[in-house]
Amino acid sequence: MGRFLVNRVGYAAGQPKFVYSLDPLQGARVMSEDATVLLTAGEKNVEMRYEQEMHTAIYRWDVSELRREERYRVSRGDEDDTLRVARDPFREVFRLAMRSYYLQRCGQAIDDRESGVQHAACHLALATTVEEGETRDVSGGWHDAGDYGRYMPTAGVTVGQLLLLLVLVPELVQYCDLGTREAEKSGISDVLAEVRYELDWMLRMQRSDGGVYHKVSTERFPGMIMPEADDGRLWVYSVATPDTAVFAAAMARASRVFQAVDARFASQCLAAADAAWKFLKSHEPMLHPKNGFTGSYLTKSDADERLWAAAELFLSTREQEFQEYLRQQWDAMFSGQAVLVPINWEDVSTMAVLALALEDGVDVALQEKAKQSLIVSAEHLVSRINRHPFGCALLPGEYRWASAKTALAYGVNLAAAHYLTKRPEFLLGAVRQWDYVLGCNPLGRSWVTGTGPDSPQHPHHRYVVASGIMIPGLLVGGPNAQAHQQDGIVPETVGPLAYVDDERAYAVNEPAIDYNAPLVVLAGYLHGVLGQGRENGGNVND
Repeated sequence: MGRFLVNRVGYAAGQPKFVYSLDPLQGARVMSEDATVLLTAGEKNVEMRYEQEMHTAIYRWDVSELRREERYRVSRGDEDDTLRVARDPFREVFRLAMRSYYLQRCGQAIDDRESGVQHAACHLALATTVEEGETRDVSGGWHDAGDYGRYMPTAGVTVGQLLLLLVLVPELVQYCDLGTREAEKSGISDVLAEVRYELDWMLRMQRSDGGVYHKVSTERFPGMIMPEADDGRLWVYSVATPDTAVFAAAMARASRVFQAVDARFASQCLAAADAAWKFLKSHEPMLHPKNGFTGSYLTKSDADERLWAAAELFLSTREQEFQEYLRQQWDAMFSGQAVLVPINWEDVSTMAVLALALEDGVDVALQEKAKQSLIVSAEHLVSRINRHPFGCALLPGEYRWASAKTALAYGVNLAAAHYLTKRPEFLLGAVRQWDYVLGCNPLGRSWVTGTGPDSPQHPHHRYVVASGIMIPGLLVGGPNAQAHQQDGIVPETVGPLAYVDDERAYAVNEPAIDYNAPLVVLAGYLHGVLGQGRENGGNVND
């Protein structure tokens, strides 16, 4: 293949930096913009590791001594590439990824000068509930993925993660200007205004008895058309307990976040969470809502969703009921689990760990258990990262649907462990997941749209295909060893290489709101710790 594999966005000045290659690197050079040779690869600074799945050697060149903010040239023979060192590469991706939610708003006309994204208001018709046959206004929210459905499992886990930023990097949330002018309209920050847009839709999805509907969509996926052209009948699919629990968790967390900026809305969120919990207490698991023929987000258990809901409600109310529930269920959920599950809609148990570990004033014994789970998990991840030729936390079996999201979710777990302990190996591990997703991988590709020529140009995304206009800041699924069997487009190959940039390849090249959540959180945290954020005397928008 003979190309350099680097972070396509850039490396932070003071952090470790690596150039990778599938070919020997001896003789490769790094040159400054004026062609001065600064570094030469050799035996002392190049390490070879074996990639077991690919059955090939990976060569890693440590170029960490490059600290000046500059675009360097890396060359070897007739091969030439760019290596960028920047003051704060995390800020750029955070802003792109966070504002992508605005560009995927449903129920609102979008005319965004910065990106060129433009479409009329969509999906404003009343929707019909499949069981009761009633009509409801469920307008708003974000289009979930490459389709125009809106789904509670991904909405809840996305909102929950985005609101973690208020713990990890509160000033970033307060001061980041997304260029959407939402702060001017709402009186709160652009970031919080965007999250509230989704929360408002989620509230419309709650039934009067506290139960929460699974999703709203047309019966079948439309073609590659504009959102306003998707005018088929909208259906609201059945209430389910996992959806109700993830709703309760997200709303309880939102009640704490919004208390300082909109007390009335915070009270509304907490009341909705309480109603959802009452529904859960009076219902056994309801795991198989009617689903139609669009996105399927069905889970085998609601135990993890209920645990997360109890954790967030305990933090919001300090009521003994939730404390007792957590004490009773905690060990059964986490006993014998060395590495915490990377946050995903199928298993949100790690969200309960993060909630209790990162916020003060909770049950001391429970908090200690949560902290220890997070730290022990991070230690195992560091060991795994140190063995991987690219420093990626993914196991061989994790090159499946949304592998790029999984890598970033491990990065979030490491970032949270660093927040608690300040141990540098946890921070470095988080940075390595960031590097992997943005180009330090066997394909040398970034899996985030709008981040260079090696980023996805043809995502499986209806608006992008129909309009010909890219939405920047979207994380696609990434390598998936089963993709050939799933979409028939990706060639059969080993997991790390199982990716093609093709709009038909939905198993590897489709974005989703929950994919972007760990990207936003990790970028925000790395900006706060390593970048030049407001807390370090700068401003995220400088």
